[in-house]
Amino acid sequence: MEGWQEIYRIPNAIPTRRDPVPTSTITARAFDLSQDLLWAGDSKGRLGGYYFDPSSGGLGRYTSFGTQSSPIVSILTNDRGVITAGKDQVCLHSRRGILRKRIADPAIKGVSAMAFSTKGTSEVLVGGAHKQLARINLDRGSLSASREGRDRNSSYTCMKRGSLTVACGSSTGAIDIVDPNSLQTVKTFAAHSGPVSDIDCRGYTVMTCGFSPRKNGFLPDLLVNLFDLRAMKPLAPVPFPSGASFVRLHPKLSTCCMIASTNGQVQSLDYVNPTNGFLYQSAISSALTGLDLSPSGDYMVLTDSEGFLQLWANSTGPSSGTGFSEFPVPLELPTAGADSAIVIDAPYFDSTPLSAVGMPYYKEELLSSWSDSNYMFNTGMPAPVIDADIVAALKPGEVGSFAPYKKRRPRNLAQKYISFDQHRRSSASIPKFISEKERTGETEDPDAIFADNVPLDPNKIPRAYRKLEIKYSKFGIADFDFDFYNRTQYSGLETQLANSYTNPLLQLLRFSPLFYNACLEYVARYNTVDNISLLNELGLLFDMLHKANGKHCRASNFLKTLSLTPQASKLGLIHDDITGSQPASSAHLLQSFCRFLLDCVALDESSIASTNFFDSVTGIVVNTTRKSLTCGAESVSTDVFRTLELVSLVSSSSQQKYFRASSYFLDSLQRSLESWTQMRGWCEACQKYQLMGTLQSVQKFPPLLNISIPLEDGTTHLNRQYWASDSWPAKEFVVTTVRGKLTVRRQGNGDKYRLLGLIAQIAGQDTRGTHLVCLVRIDEQWYLFNDFLVKSVSEKEALDFSVPWKTPVLLIYQSAAAEQIQFDYDGFRAHMDTSILYRDHFATGIRESAKREYELLCDSEAPEPGSLVAMDAEFVMLQQEETEIRSDGTKSLLRPTLLSLARVSCLRGQGPKRGVAFIDDYILTTETIVDYLTEFSGIEPGDLDPAVSNHNLVTLQASYKKLWLLLNLGCVFLGHGLYNDFRTINIRVPENQVIDTVDIYYLKSRQRKLSLKFLAWFFLGEAVQTGNHDSIEDAHTALSLYYKFQELRQAGTFSAQLEECYNEGRKWNFKPPPIDKR
Repeated sequence: MEGWQEIYRIPNAIPTRRDPVPTSTITARAFDLSQDLLWAGDSKGRLGGYYFDPSSGGLGRYTSFGTQSSPIVSILTNDRGVITAGKDQVCLHSRRGILRKRIADPAIKGVSAMAFSTKGTSEVLVGGAHKQLARINLDRGSLSASREGRDRNSSYTCMKRGSLTVACGSSTGAIDIVDPNSLQTVKTFAAHSGPVSDIDCRGYTVMTCGFSPRKNGFLPDLLVNLFDLRAMKPLAPVPFPSGASFVRLHPKLSTCCMIASTNGQVQSLDYVNPTNGFLYQSAISSALTGLDLSPSGDYMVLTDSEGFLQLWANSTGPSSGTGFSEFPVPLELPTAGADSAIVIDAPYFDSTPLSAVGMPYYKEELLSSWSDSNYMFNTGMPAPVIDADIVAALKPGEVGSFAPYKKRRPRNLAQKYISFDQHRRSSASIPKFISEKERTGETEDPDAIFADNVPLDPNKIPRAYRKLEIKYSKFGIADFDFDFYNRTQYSGLETQLANSYTNPLLQLLRFSPLFYNACLEYVARYNTVDNISLLNELGLLFDMLHKANGKHCRASNFLKTLSLTPQASKLGLIHDDITGSQPASSAHLLQSFCRFLLDCVALDESSIASTNFFDSVTGIVVNTTRKSLTCGAESVSTDVFRTLELVSLVSSSSQQKYFRASSYFLDSLQRSLESWTQMRGWCEACQKYQLMGTLQSVQKFPPLLNISIPLEDGTTHLNRQYWASDSWPAKEFVVTTVRGKLTVRRQGNGDKYRLLGLIAQIAGQDTRGTHLVCLVRIDEQWYLFNDFLVKSVSEKEALDFSVPWKTPVLLIYQSAAAEQIQFDYDGFRAHMDTSILYRDHFATGIRESAKREYELLCDSEAPEPGSLVAMDAEFVMLQQEETEIRSDGTKSLLRPTLLSLARVSCLRGQGPKRGVAFIDDYILTTETIVDYLTEFSGIEPGDLDPAVSNHNLVTLQASYKKLWLLLNLGCVFLGHGLYNDFRTINIRVPENQVIDTVDIYYLKSRQRKLSLKFLAWFFLGEAVQTGNHDSIEDAHTALSLYYKFQELRQAGTFSAQLEECYNEGRKWNFKPPPIDKR
């Protein structure tokens, strides 16, 4: 640290005709972090830049421009430019002087200090009077958070960024250690008895200078205080007899610093050994006003009250040709190019628009796209689009055209002003990505965004009811903030899957306790693993929705089974909602799917369990009487239907007939209980075709009554006037038998039914946004399920069909007896058939050539709550991601990569056979595999093909059932990166049953998660994944890492070892070198 000397001196202010004797003083100074530039700000708000010439060792003026209307109190630099703080605003300029951002807000009045936050150079903290703090995001040019001033007797005078916190010096001598994310003070040190004059922070070390009160005022303290932010305690102070006013820690030498006094005395020393220092005297005629060190550590600048900058250099600096920065970016110097003029021929110009003339080549922003917010003005919303019916009714007049006034709103009434930017942001209702929120510290309030449930315009769809879209960042779907849309305990379903139009029905059926309990009981009792079963998948989906506890879920396994069902394809129920093959009416499609699903559920039960319980739950008993109108022969049969078609009492021919709105629903329901049709049919008595009459009469309602709403295009608008009444649909009704016929009444004796929920179609003027939502009554509170958006709503809002964008599709009523049944979330566990865990269940028989790498569990190893299971899964790709290039050149991800489970391995996590696999399933796959991902999965072509595979293959249902049984037996799953595995497998595991080594070996401050391969090299000294991946090897490695963690934690060395691991990772780019390098 010896050998410092002054090499250059230059005045900051230049005499001009208006100001021949400059009176401004330098109030802030800073070296540029990325270029060989020195910046100085003065008391008039002007910023000057100086470039360094290493060959001559001198400074040259680079640029000078006004940035503030008040003195500049602080200067920072980043890759985008120079940041200056004034009394009431913060500005970002390019290094050439062009204004990029200007942030002025009441929360940043009286600014006296500024520092970068711990999230990089795109965010700064500013502080001022009364210790108020504000966090500013420079990318957006706005405040992201603020803290009101709480101390009326103090203010911040200076601040510096540390590793995890920001140190702020105050006018009372206290040092506040502030968390930049929450803006809360985590520790306060009593450093000085007077104001803090300067502060510097490097890593976890803070040094401060300050004043002490004397009889004639404040005098600089003779000690420089030192603090350790890791231990949060003060260290031994450093003496400075001349009175320390300024201090800077050396950027390279961790224990060295520069201390200066106002009289020009400068000392370089090692604060660990203060006696070993070097003293220098600056040749000044006025008091020093500041000190700063260059990022390279070879240069120092001193400023005085006369406005001079003194550049000092270490004896090794200029001779070596180094600059202010270690790796400086080349300076952009001004160019003196010849002006060019475009000559346009007059005749050519007369007949050709000017836009046909090409623009000259340019690199920088044009004047026509000036981005200064002070010169941008809000012009309001565009003119509203004239309705099509008004345009169709236009009649030409003498001046323009005229149309009849529809009296939709009062005449000559000015519309309320709506900001276009605010309207565009709020109409999208898309939250920021999680990574973006973590970077900016911004929070969003979904209650405010979805607060317009009752908009002024009844034709406008509220944001909570609009069609949702999942956005993908570079981090994938895990970066999408699903929690923004759901703050309840009930889980929603994602939409980026084919046939996701079924989501509302699945969510509605899940909240019938009778139906839910029956599905779970079936899944637990029967191992339906050889053939596809919608009942089995429905029960597994219901269990996952419950265990998710408000987190989003995917119905991927259920929808995959649906697409593989031949009958569903024949009925036209298979549609791709994403790529555009969506049907014209999703409402009609859902009604058809509801009938199909309930039929399949009953059929699956009768074929496997040989019982007909679901017939009694959802089956409507109907007597069908066929009578020949010629000979009078009759035949009677009893059938079971799953859906009751509600009869519409209005039609195009009867639109003049008046029906009472108060009883319209019950009248329609009563009319639906009997139907009479006539058509030609075969008469068994006459043995020929005759005119036959058919009478269908409902004899009994099931506990769960499904009612389908008629949606004929010709009568929907006629029915809507009755749908708008408060009594449609009926919240409850009573069913009785009168003279052998079923009768529905509003009240009385009989079986009482209450509305459980409904499905509605949401459709605006743009039919592309047509979709379905579900509204369910849960514990007397109504909830809206719009796919993954879940929100509580009022009963009035849920049952309101007076708006034109909401159309009823399905109603489900529940009997009073069924309502008394409670959800049995755990009772099925007592009846689980776990035999599949103790025996093989291959789909294609046993192959003698197959290598067996696992040992089945025996009865003495029966899993118990808390049993540790190490697992890993491998996947293959069934479909590449689908993207589109938008008009602005950006790429949008329409659908992510579709993966399928290929292999899953489970190992014993404890006991004498710890590390021995008991499940190693290769999954039979009949779909086309576009990529085996062999490098990452270890799966070779043909491994999953039953015709050529050398492995014993199992069905996906069998492998999934094993994992589901382990989950419900209370096992704890251990692995590396299990979140992605569970998501692709489509199973929800509670957090208390997951141990993920990717989270155990993770430091949030480093913002990087470590690979299994690198962790095995560092902590275990093993080389894994040297060839293709092997799920047994990966699970075993994760298990070893977990026990290594337990060992290091007991020894108290885990944190230090993990820090060392990250440091080694940076050295080797987080890729394990050969084992002998450890």
